[in-house]
Amino acid sequence: MKRLLWIGALLAPAAASAMSAGEYLGHCQQRTTYDQAVCMGYLDALLEGRLRPTEVASLNTVALGDADGYCLNGATLPQIRSTVVLRLLRMSAAQKQIEASVLILDGLRRDYPLANCAN
Repeated sequence: MKRLLWIGALLAPAAASAMSAGEYLGHCQQRTTYDQAVCMGYLDALLEGRLRPTEVASLNTVALGDADGYCLNGATLPQIRSTVVLRLLRMSAAQKQIEASVLILDGLRRDYPLANCAN
C-alpha cells in the first residue's frame, strides 16, 4: 500500500492541490491503478500536510466545521477514503466544483471531530 501511495504522489500533477472535488471523485471512482493511486495519494498528502488548499475564496463558500481540526483516532486510509467519497457523492454539481482539499478537510472536521479524541 505504501508503494501505491508513493507512486500516486509521483504521478499526481504539481497542480493537484487545485483539483476540484468532482475531478478527485472521478479518480476515486475509476478502477485503474493510476486513478486509484491519485485518489489515495492525494488524500494521503492532504492528511500528512504536504498539500494545502490554494483556493482561499472557497473557504468563504463552505460552512467549515470545527476550525481546530479533526481526530482520525486509528482510522485507516481506506476507511477515510470511503468516508470522503460518500460525502462527495452526496454533494451537488456546484459544490463539486470547489477545490477538493477544502471540501475534504471540512468533511474530516465533521466526520472525525476532535471530541472523538477527548478522552
